[in-house]
Amino acid sequence: MTEPVVTLAVQDLVKNYVTATGTLTVLKNVNLRLNRGEAMAVTGPSGSGKSSLLFVLGAMELPTSGQIELLGQRLNGLTETQLAELRQQRIGFVFQEHHLLPQCTVLENVLIPLLAGGGTKPDDVERAQQLLDRVGLQDRFDHRPSQLSGGERQRVAVCRALINQPALLLADEPTGNLDRTNADSIGSLLLDLSRDTGSSLICVTHSTELAARFPRHADLRDGVLHELTAVAPTK
Repeated sequence: MTEPVVTLAVQDLVKNYVTATGTLTVLKNVNLRLNRGEAMAVTGPSGSGKSSLLFVLGAMELPTSGQIELLGQRLNGLTETQLAELRQQRIGFVFQEHHLLPQCTVLENVLIPLLAGGGTKPDDVERAQQLLDRVGLQDRFDHRPSQLSGGERQRVAVCRALINQPALLLADEPTGNLDRTNADSIGSLLLDLSRDTGSSLICVTHSTELAARFPRHADLRDGVLHELTAVAPTK
């Protein structure tokens, strides 16, 4: 039997912030293992450290201690330039706010992450068009964000996060600003595209309905991550 590809391995992760009143510990000895194509929802009360967890896993903030490996590459010790390259090549982000550039078309917004890698090629444009087709925006390539609904803008943001075919997809409250119908649609889209592309997905959410749809579900409280759903042991 073929061993699964381990996308993300986290061991004894700690994250502290220095405040005016002393050191604040937001993550305490977090341990996590996510294989290729696996999807996990992370819930927890406001201020529990959910967004901080994503920022550290996404190489946007450094951990205070502990180890993070992405596809076997240890993030600890990488330079700022190396971390930026890693984010650009291996990690996709979806936020509660879509952060689309208003002056760019839908297609251009999806292609923006590739500009850091030296520009786009015909194959990149074709992949962007295929992603937009997949999310039902085949007639919106030339539209500006202001011409789209909230749900459509968030679908563009999902396509943008996937354009580099990331190993790890991180979503921070991706349905928080959407109505129930659009939230259901974006939730399904994230799960379907993660499975189909092989990207491992971690989604932070306050929605218990969305979390219940994920095969894995963990709760973050007082800086400690507790997995709530059983995971079959790796053979």
